[in-house]
Amino acid sequence: MLPVSTTYDSLAARTTGNSTAEEAPVVYAYQGQWYLFTSWNKDDQTYETRVARYDGGYVGPGGLGALESGGGLILGNHDSVLGPGGIDTFLDDDGQNYLVYPSESFIDDGI
Repeated sequence: MLPVSTTYDSLAARTTGNSTAEEAPVVYAYQGQWYLFTSWNKDDQTYETRVARYDGGYVGPGGLGALESGGGLILGNHDSVLGPGGIDTFLDDDGQNYLVYPSESFIDDGI
């Protein structure tokens, strides 16, 4: 059994924007690189998933570190999908990588 640590290091933090909510981190290795997926915001209207790649620390596109609100948007509201986030990733037996997530669907009925 591994010893229990009383300290931890942060991998990411929200410091800007209308909400500082960030949750559900997933670290995933793909083709020799490590990626950090996080879900942002606190409601279904704006919930989204962002990713940062490890390069001495997790860094989003443009070089902004994940500890400074960095991370590239990879999944947000689209079509009839509302609030995608809380993702997970896995490698299937067929060798294909998958990203899965819960969401709500909506239909614009004009109301």
